[in-house]
Amino acid sequence: MPTPSSRRSPAARPSWAVRPSWAPSPLRRLLTTLTVLVLAAGAALTGPPPAVHAAPAAPEAPAAPAAVALTRVTAFGANPGALGMYVYRPASLPAAPPVVVALHGCTQSAQVYADNSGLARFADRHGFLLVLAEQSTANNLNKCFNWFGTADNRRGQGEAASIPQMVAHAVDAYGADARRVHVTGLSAGGAMTSVMLAAYPDVFASGAVVAGLPYDCARDTSAAYRCMNPGVDLTPAQWAQRVRDAHPSWTGPWPRVAIWQGDRDTTVVPRNADELRDQWTAVHGLSQTPTRASVIGPNATRREQYAAPDGSVAVEVAEVPGMGHGTPVDPGTGPEQCGAAAAYFLDTICSSHWIVEFFGLAGAGGPPGSLPAPTGLTATGATDRTITLSWSAVAGATGYTLYRDGAPVATPAAPPFTDTGLSPGTTHAYAVAARDGDGRPGAPSGTLTARTTGDSSAACWTGNNHQHVRAGRATTSGGQTYARGSNQAMGLYNTFVTHTLREAPAGYFTLADDGCVATATAAGVAPAAAAATATVTIRAGSAGCPGPLRVPGAARQRVACLDELTTAGTVASGHTDPADWAGLTPRDLPTPSGVPGVQIDGYFPDTSTTNTNHGWRHDAQFVIRLPDRWNGGLVVSGTPGNREQYANDRAIGDWVVSRGYAFAAPTRATRVRPSSRTGACPATPSPSGTPV
Repeated sequence: MPTPSSRRSPAARPSWAVRPSWAPSPLRRLLTTLTVLVLAAGAALTGPPPAVHAAPAAPEAPAAPAAVALTRVTAFGANPGALGMYVYRPASLPAAPPVVVALHGCTQSAQVYADNSGLARFADRHGFLLVLAEQSTANNLNKCFNWFGTADNRRGQGEAASIPQMVAHAVDAYGADARRVHVTGLSAGGAMTSVMLAAYPDVFASGAVVAGLPYDCARDTSAAYRCMNPGVDLTPAQWAQRVRDAHPSWTGPWPRVAIWQGDRDTTVVPRNADELRDQWTAVHGLSQTPTRASVIGPNATRREQYAAPDGSVAVEVAEVPGMGHGTPVDPGTGPEQCGAAAAYFLDTICSSHWIVEFFGLAGAGGPPGSLPAPTGLTATGATDRTITLSWSAVAGATGYTLYRDGAPVATPAAPPFTDTGLSPGTTHAYAVAARDGDGRPGAPSGTLTARTTGDSSAACWTGNNHQHVRAGRATTSGGQTYARGSNQAMGLYNTFVTHTLREAPAGYFTLADDGCVATATAAGVAPAAAAATATVTIRAGSAGCPGPLRVPGAARQRVACLDELTTAGTVASGHTDPADWAGLTPRDLPTPSGVPGVQIDGYFPDTSTTNTNHGWRHDAQFVIRLPDRWNGGLVVSGTPGNREQYANDRAIGDWVVSRGYAFAAPTRATRVRPSSRTGACPATPSPSGTPV
């Protein structure tokens, strides 16, 4: 979005460039990586890298969203910041309604944010008053809230003082409940949300910062750029002190804070979400290690929650995968969908749904639903990643709200329901409530405790410190890196220092540079016809191989840790047919070497008998070569029947692995069925061996 150009610097400034980054992101699990490698078989090369949602234009032919009917309020106090005030009042508004204040991003308006964010839809559903502040070009050439200017980001001054005056007007004119006032905003509006939470904890009960910044991150325009990208690194204590200094006499409770961030945002970089987390967890006196982590929404958004001693969530962070700079929306009519895709409104997940839930406003319109509590809540099945639940249907229910560990996570239409995206070997507490015709949940059921299968210590991770922090395995403070959970020192926060971390239990990481043993199954669903997969224990040798590894759906496999992964070393692995070692290129072709890593050979379930060398079904075999220093990329090469020639083609494979890419060579095609929840691609081998 545009620059934070202040009204005291009227010259136009360059745009905040939203640059798509096509570099593939590291996958969360090595085993999931192997699944993707194998099940991409049959393609000459991988498709384009995952699309980055970076402020796209509106879709080609969508129906334009109906304009939300806003009322402009011209007299709401002294208004020292010269802001505009708009109100959306639902047709049915209960007595003493809650208030949500929304702050738009640069170049936007109150109307644009109301039309596209989806907040008005939830105001109708849950009965809260929506107040929208609007910036003007007289204040800022790009209509950014002046979150970085000391004349506007301090209590009692400028724009910071105008917004609470809007709240006071809403309380007086609409009879709103002054105890239930919340604020949210995008980008510059998100940064101003931080200002509101720090400077006016007596006004706002909670807030949601979307692609925003920590409070007092910058005090002039040039510092604002540094804060946005690459970010400012302070200790949690330093950040917390800046909040306390915003209202030194405040002794009451601090607002609860939700933080939303796209992991491909190059405008306000993801580091700011980390610093926001550090700031507000420290304000609440909490550790920077999450109490629990989960996956929400249709795109596997990672949510970390930090609970207060009473069990309530004080801070939560939602990291949206593959998303650039904007407000996450999910157009549609489903109960968890909202908004319209447009510039800086990115089609990923309906953040407004989860933000309103975080504010505690779901069903806020009047008393709770009158439907009785469901009975008979039981767990009818579990896997490493899922728990299936069932309960007795409630007469008159239009749907249900499912609670996991005290937080609403889904709105199933009817039982049974499978909760997905969980971690192996973890225990969760569930409850369910029936929703009435207005979407209000009634009394919750009794609590059920259920556990996923598998070993919670099932993961080992190798990467540089920057990768560990970005993936949530480590934190950074003062330029140093620390393992999440154990808080072990990992050295400087950069891309040069590399460590192996062991996760045991889920979400708790310890240094394991001397060796890491993991036992796990991959995310995703193996083919229904697959036989039991052999799990092969492999050594942790000089190549730094992880293990044991398992390829989902493989009927048989062998794993070799090699100090030399190029064809100079793979011929000695004993897992390929010597008749095919000739490859496709001259032997005197110069090729790289010195690439350690893992080679996996195996086959999918198959009935072919034309070639069963080594007792393996030749027509369903695959070869995977995964370099020790994998960069997250993948090349798939080969045609049916020529797996081993391609696997040992030095012109392709050797150069691919030497550049850090994984290389896969299949014998036959597969039918790929993507999984939106896990990102894995469960597949069924084609019976004919031809592309399907």
